[in-house]
Amino acid sequence: MCSKLLGDTYYAALEQQRSDGAREVFALVCLTYYNPRDPEGFIFGYKDMTEAMGPCASDCPEDILDLLTPTDRPYAIAWRARCRENAVARRSKSSQKSASSF
Repeated sequence: MCSKLLGDTYYAALEQQRSDGAREVFALVCLTYYNPRDPEGFIFGYKDMTEAMGPCASDCPEDILDLLTPTDRPYAIAWRARCRENAVARRSKSSQKSASSF
């Protein structure tokens, strides 16, 4: 549906159609590691998790958050709230920088 790589963290909105016809859109978070010069050949690695696992990485872009369907999973609810708070903080920081550049 939608995905973005921010630094070393990949965020995605995934859609799942259940057998009963219900549709769910949830977030996937992947922590990535890339080192093309790794002496042991471990060039790429990742750790994937859903929002329901309560990932620490919480800078998911708002356009992805807006695609997610409502959930009753406590860790997912808390993660979404942290992501929204961080988005507000980023916007505030961005507007402060642009105001101080005048």
